[in-house]
Amino acid sequence: MPAARGKAAAMAKAPVKPAAPVTVTLKHLSAGLAGRHGMEKKQADAVVADVFEIVVGHLKSGERVRIGGLGILEVKDHPARMGGVSRWVGRRSFTSRRPQNHA
Repeated sequence: MPAARGKAAAMAKAPVKPAAPVTVTLKHLSAGLAGRHGMEKKQADAVVADVFEIVVGHLKSGERVRIGGLGILEVKDHPARMGGVSRWVGRRSFTSRRPQNHA
């Protein structure tokens, strides 16, 4: 018997989309910290907030932050890139998406 052809066969071979990744918030992190260490949730919220405040402060001052098992966090400034040539505008430069005065 010949193999099935047509739309039904094509749909059967269609790749399956992977599930969307789960987003973990600071609240999730602090709840996990509180559960693991027997802390109150308010204490865990304060600890997580302080850690991220310190990390952001170091990144804003231009330092690199190395976190074991996660990697190195670093903020880089990229120069404006040159865009294509437009009939109406000519050659355009696109600025960095992040403002230069981020400190």
